[in-house]
Amino acid sequence: MKQDIISSVIKNSKKININYPLKANHNYDLVKIQSRSSIKANIIAYLMDNNQKSPIAVIKTPRDPLNNKYIFNENDNLNKLHYKIKDEKIKEKLPQSYVDIHNESTFLVQEYMTGNKMIKIMHSPRKVKKQFPIISNWLFSFYESLPNKKVLNSSEVVEYLNKMFNNFTKLYPDAYRNLNPEIVKYFSNISEKIGSKNLTLIGQHNDFNAHNIIVNSKKNELDDFSVIDWEDYTEQSLPIIDINHFFISNSGLLPKDLGSENFDKYFIKNNFYQDLYKQTINTFVKFKYLDKELFTYLTPYYFIHMCLIISKENRNQEKTLNTWIKRLENYLQNIKKFL
Repeated sequence: MKQDIISSVIKNSKKININYPLKANHNYDLVKIQSRSSIKANIIAYLMDNNQKSPIAVIKTPRDPLNNKYIFNENDNLNKLHYKIKDEKIKEKLPQSYVDIHNESTFLVQEYMTGNKMIKIMHSPRKVKKQFPIISNWLFSFYESLPNKKVLNSSEVVEYLNKMFNNFTKLYPDAYRNLNPEIVKYFSNISEKIGSKNLTLIGQHNDFNAHNIIVNSKKNELDDFSVIDWEDYTEQSLPIIDINHFFISNSGLLPKDLGSENFDKYFIKNNFYQDLYKQTINTFVKFKYLDKELFTYLTPYYFIHMCLIISKENRNQEKTLNTWIKRLENYLQNIKKFL
């Protein structure tokens, strides 16, 4: 199997942006780097050039060979994005990929993006403040480059949001019954918050965090980064998912205090991280997909979105449900500071 994958990469090197010749008799090897606990998750490995001691390609294969839909999802998403986006400066941040099948096993073969995951710099406020505005500017240009945006009028917005919350109540009936009444009231009265506002649905990565941003810090160039893991990308989503996911999910990577949750420390309380979040929103709303007030009123639906996402078979994270509900309650108690 290993030799089949090596032969495939050699044959299809141009598809994943390898612009130098690979040799069949060279010293290559597969090195496993990641495997989620979920039986439905992917096993991820590097194809290594042992002579150069450097990765050539990323190989993903499902732990369960019969559950290869996420492999095809990511490949289809990346190929469509590379086709639809015309700006090369935007596309270069996305890996090239193709799918290959050997002995009934499916493999996603992907371009290796040079650098380290952004988690390595999240401990440094100075580095985060310097790096993230460059990344977010790319993200906003990425959104602008996408076709097939969809504008919803106010009644369509309410219908869309109510469907999300109804999905939550059906998936987690016990959690719904135990929700703080003030939370239920907020979602029940969302039409009052929407008023006559329109909303534009846009493409969202849906797992946009420091684990999926590769930064090539060796070059010391802030724009030398890439974004990986596109299996959950959706073409028309609430335009508040990616920004909120970066700041909320990554808060746990920042320096910790014993006995307190980083969401409270960095996202709810006034500090550099909350300031950067607000600055990011102020820049984003200039693109007129929604205004700042609507962004804030829709952010509780990010937490509902996460409650739905963690139930997916490739995530297997339902044990975090109470954490997301607690964060939702905390945000609603402090929502005025974000308006």
